Amino acid sequence: MRVYSSPTLANVTLLRDLLEARGIDSEIRGEYRASVGPGFIPASEGWPELWVLDESRVEEAKQIVQEALESSEESLQAWTCPQCHEQVEGQFDECWNCGNERPRGSDT
Repeated sequence: MRVYSSPTLANVTLLRDLLEARGIDSEIRGEYRASVGPGFIPASEGWPELWVLDESRVEEAKQIVQEALESSEESLQAWTCPQCHEQVEGQFDECWNCGNERPRGSDT
């Protein structure tokens, strides 16, 4: 059963690897559909899809995918350095001003 789809194959591959690391057998389907060319199928129908092979683990897989996506979004949120109070863009793990590391597990 399909649990995720994205226009970026790398995103689908990373999530497949995450599921496999958790012991959930999965596969990527349709990774070459986009090469058919525009106009033949709707764009979103050409996206690679992540499928879980064991239907009894689909809900667990969906939860893992959701948590991974939310974690990814959180890591891009700007944060405030607790040492110098500088506002730092979310993609950075160190403060550009003082070099202090980004605090983990807090909403700064």
